[in-house]
Amino acid sequence: MQKIIVFSESRFHAEQIRMRLEAKLPYQIESTFNRVGLINVLNSKCFNLMICHARQLSDEGYEHLKELTDEGHVFPIILITEKKQLPDTYNAFDMPHLHVVQEPVEEKTLFGLARKLVVSKNIPQQKFRRFRTNQVAEVEAIMEGDSLSGNMYNLSKGGAYCEFDGPRVFAVGDLVRMKINLADMKSERLMNAKVVWTTVKGRTSGRPGVGMQFVNAQDTYKYLIDRF
Repeated sequence: MQKIIVFSESRFHAEQIRMRLEAKLPYQIESTFNRVGLINVLNSKCFNLMICHARQLSDEGYEHLKELTDEGHVFPIILITEKKQLPDTYNAFDMPHLHVVQEPVEEKTLFGLARKLVVSKNIPQQKFRRFRTNQVAEVEAIMEGDSLSGNMYNLSKGGAYCEFDGPRVFAVGDLVRMKINLADMKSERLMNAKVVWTTVKGRTSGRPGVGMQFVNAQDTYKYLIDRF
């Protein structure tokens, strides 16, 4: 079943939105009203959509949303706000999945947008818990042969997030080979992956970032055959 997480620092608004959604939508709805609780629930479950409520999106709040994206939570986000003005630091390229609606919002509009985003097939969903790390990584585009060295800042069973020096050379859909130096284990791992999202300014170091989903050998061969 599709899942929606509702977040507001106001418990009243979080519960009010949750109850409105549960009355109209056939999805599992959860709510939280503090950032620690939000991080805990996102790291333990997979969601198809997040709905946030804020009187106004501050610079701090925007950075918090960007941090979620950089950590691999790439589900669409609906932001319900009294003031639609966004921070000066807002960059649509960095937050392509952010949809801002201004209060008062009609239920028909909110429910329609939520349904559309929940069933969207264009947004890759996080399926595995991610762990923060800082390991040296080298990533090579399998078709073009271009490679970048950088740092892997989080890792899960399903993928990884890295930031690199220099201009971004990978695009969404690229198939890459990733070499990870595991300092704690004094070993290297070689993984094939597909680029599922990118950002021009990563949250951790400010360098270009790439989110990757690991793929098996069969999917790699199919991709290469399709390209030829």
